[in-house]
Amino acid sequence: MIDLIFEKYKIPSHWKREQLGTLYFILRKDELGYALGSSERQWLIDQHLNETLDFINYQVDYKNKLNDELRDEIRKLASNSYVHSSILTIPKTDSERAFVFYKVHNHEEINADEAKFVDDSYHRQIRLNKIKNKIGVIETVSYSTESTRIFSNIALGHVLSSQEYQWLFKNKIFSISDILLGQLSELLTNFQINKIEIDPQHQLLLCLILKKLDEEIVLDADEQSFLKTKGLDFALAVAQKTEFIQLKKKYQATEITDEEPSSHLFKVLKKISIGASLPDPDVNYLKKRKLHNTLKISFKPEADLLIEKVEQGLGLNTDDIEWCTRYGYPEIIFLSLKNEFEIYDSKHPMDSSLFGILVKLQSNQRLSDDDVVWLNTEKLFYSRSKIFITHHRIEATYCEDEFKRTKGYWNLVNASAHWRKAREPKLALKLTNNLAAIRSIKEAKLKAALFTTRGGALRDLDKLADAEMCALEAIDIFPSSHNPYTLMGALCYDFGKYDEGDKWFEKAIKRGAKPNDQDAEIRSILNKKSEKECVIIIAHLLAKDPIRFNWLKQYKPKHKKN
Repeated sequence: MIDLIFEKYKIPSHWKREQLGTLYFILRKDELGYALGSSERQWLIDQHLNETLDFINYQVDYKNKLNDELRDEIRKLASNSYVHSSILTIPKTDSERAFVFYKVHNHEEINADEAKFVDDSYHRQIRLNKIKNKIGVIETVSYSTESTRIFSNIALGHVLSSQEYQWLFKNKIFSISDILLGQLSELLTNFQINKIEIDPQHQLLLCLILKKLDEEIVLDADEQSFLKTKGLDFALAVAQKTEFIQLKKKYQATEITDEEPSSHLFKVLKKISIGASLPDPDVNYLKKRKLHNTLKISFKPEADLLIEKVEQGLGLNTDDIEWCTRYGYPEIIFLSLKNEFEIYDSKHPMDSSLFGILVKLQSNQRLSDDDVVWLNTEKLFYSRSKIFITHHRIEATYCEDEFKRTKGYWNLVNASAHWRKAREPKLALKLTNNLAAIRSIKEAKLKAALFTTRGGALRDLDKLADAEMCALEAIDIFPSSHNPYTLMGALCYDFGKYDEGDKWFEKAIKRGAKPNDQDAEIRSILNKKSEKECVIIIAHLLAKDPIRFNWLKQYKPKHKKN
């Protein structure tokens, strides 16, 4: 023993090797790891054993560095996800826990006493490693239910699914590629793949491709490129046929029975699938084969942009409408028209009469009587609606044009009435500004109608005194017409002369007016009055005839603020 220690500490050969010698004591003390005192170090210097002292100093530095290295490692190993979270302190180098930390890091088996330092997940990882070792997987794989299931299936000799092969390929488990490929010998035969020399990575890729083909799953571009590069033409043809069938289903072209990849339809559908724009020849190709749904789907991204535009309230321009018409998106036009005419319910589908009616109105075409009846039935034809206003604007313009064509003054009467309903009383009034020409008309009924409609327009503009003069002149011209009497009744209510207004309404009824005419005027009056004035008018009418005016109990006028 003494010879070995003397040699290790570089003691010159002339020194006596004495068991109880002072030098041997110092050397053994250092060997055991005890720190030397200053007197011991001085003794070595005095004995001219400087090389030995240098070695001892080196040993101290080496052990300190080694200890620091171990402490750093243990500190890092303590953060291993498998180490139990209850362990908060860093163990000492000579502790049992430090030894366990190294075993856990290297995924080694641990005994029952050591198990208290780790979570249950470590035991699952160890079980996974056993399965890995059994089947020959050398890659590092963390535990998961998926990895355990797939490796267990391989160990049991089960054929994997394409999804499982996808997982293996994604996680680069190439060490058992040859074994897996050997399990697919039947598929290799089915897809006419003979012996092929490829590396483990491409072996696993081929396994994945074979299972996807077997399960009729479309291959991606890289997988098809692999088949083409390796000259696996039959498998590539099967892959393209599978893709063609799936594309026809996806883009609603199944009525075309051709399944050959050489079909032009396959090329068109592939363009659609990658979002490429279709040139006119391809568009015409689809139209010729009546693949209207396919064409529509192909332009869905553009259609979505137009829908977003409409929903933002921007509306469609002429080019947008032409595009929608060309590529079969009338529903976008319908959506835009409903927004334009402020119809926000989903009650009316594309095949209802509403679409045609809105198209007419948007293009300034007159509505038919049936259109108006339908709108009334659907409660879309009320005085403040854009449909109502647009309809009467179109009718007013038509009547004006008819007056210019025929010089028939009844057209002016109708035009004025329509302009008033279109909430354009100034345009209505303008039509009857030539009072000299009106007074020169011989037909009393027509002349009275013109003064009555002029009075109505003046009333709309709150020129009540002028309106009254027109109404009285109309009565003087043609006293048997009920319209100017109704106008006078409404004017009296505007002035707050309710009893006098009732008398005028009664005269109007005696001359053929209907109660509904008075009701319409009362609604118009209430909508212009303040809340306080409405209360007075409603109380007056209910006191006069509670049965006749019972509807006022539930009526909620859109009154002005006080």
